[in-house]
Amino acid sequence: MNSMRGLLMLLLIAAGAPVAAEYDKEGKAIFKTLMDNHASAFVRVNWVMATSYMGQEQTQESSTTGVIVDPSGMVLVPRMVVEPTNPNAAKLTPEQRATFKMTARDFQIHFPGEDKPLAAEALTSDADQGVAWLKIKDPGERTFHHVDTTRSELASPGQSYYVIERLEERYGEKPIMSWGIIQGEIEVPQKAHIVTGALGLAFSAKGRVLGYVSPNFEGMGNDSFSMTGGLRMMLTPAKRLHSANLRAASLLTETVAP
Repeated sequence: MNSMRGLLMLLLIAAGAPVAAEYDKEGKAIFKTLMDNHASAFVRVNWVMATSYMGQEQTQESSTTGVIVDPSGMVLVPRMVVEPTNPNAAKLTPEQRATFKMTARDFQIHFPGEDKPLAAEALTSDADQGVAWLKIKDPGERTFHHVDTTRSELASPGQSYYVIERLEERYGEKPIMSWGIIQGEIEVPQKAHIVTGALGLAFSAKGRVLGYVSPNFEGMGNDSFSMTGGLRMMLTPAKRLHSANLRAASLLTETVAP
């Protein structure tokens, strides 16, 4: 009997081996597509977050992945980088909120293999999509490799998406690939997809832009029985993200009045 069970296990493993090999082959192909076409546009963004409360200030150095979306050096980042907020602010009293403030400053863009980062400044943000943009202060004559957000496709429920992350200096600033699943589509409070998985600029398996995944904190804590506690990850459409990129890029050429 034991020998028969062992034989059945071997047969099951053997039957599953081609399927696993096919998944591995597909995953490696997706990784290569993303890295070859887009990885060089992903950078490491460092900044200082300052928190003021009742007259006292504390600062903390923070870091995340950014992606260049314009050849002049406009960097797409999570909105929290430019406009930090406290997810638990609703629990504060009006008096506490009046004395609580979070700001971000001293933005620096780190390119892999380069010793000196480039200074940047906040350009604008989009609260609905959960994104913001930084502007490199002195790009010189340099033209930056960027992700072309016009090369996109429509996202669909059940589809996998992929995100590139640029690791910290202690890991050699290497790019890695994360992924997630599109769980469904919503129409309110905005047209978007609900997803589970990685945050950031989302790509399809073909390397085309699907949109941007950001957390929605509005319902956080309202659903005690949900696995997410009411926190949802939202993927906004690629075309909408592209339109926002164009609006942000238009600010690059604006002349500041003396």
